[in-house]
Amino acid sequence: MIELASRRTADLRGLLTDPYSASLLVVTMMPVLSAIALGSILWRPLGYVVAVIAPFTVQKLHRRIRSRLGSISPGAAPGRRYQVTAYVLIVVVAALLSVPAVQVFFRGDLTAMAAPSVMAEMTDGWQGATTPQAIYGSTPTWPSYGPCQTIQSFTGPVVADSCYSFVGYARMWQMSTALPMLLSLTMIYILFPLTLARFGQSNT
Repeated sequence: MIELASRRTADLRGLLTDPYSASLLVVTMMPVLSAIALGSILWRPLGYVVAVIAPFTVQKLHRRIRSRLGSISPGAAPGRRYQVTAYVLIVVVAALLSVPAVQVFFRGDLTAMAAPSVMAEMTDGWQGATTPQAIYGSTPTWPSYGPCQTIQSFTGPVVADSCYSFVGYARMWQMSTALPMLLSLTMIYILFPLTLARFGQSNT
């Protein structure tokens, strides 16, 4: 038991001291965190369930990501078209994975933003010229919380919370005050795996 623990500690130390392996571990944890975040958005206890299960998948996920990134490195990829396609796929998948993580990061803001927005839509409160675009965006009525209100009327607020969160996230992309942070968090998800795929393996 002690020998196994010592070997695991040595493996972890080697993993964290090697720049490529440490970066690969960060990339591995990104889909794990996104899965936990998505579970939390759909239903708060589900996030805890996913968090308990997730550690058992990290090692297998780490090996798979390492293999996939290694297969598209400059020295291993069969052709330029294959590489470009793989890079585009990485960008798309990483951007999608960032969505639930960003929503959890802005959870408090999205919740605070929904109530006054719904009230304004119901009372035509957006008709005035005093609506601050920096807070509510240039088109504060789109996307609408209407579908979320319909879901809430049939299922209750717990199920509808995820709808409010997704609509609020979409709205934040038209808010100038939120755009820098949105772009920063999204680009972290995109640039880490993209950089490893393009340069990481060749520098080890």
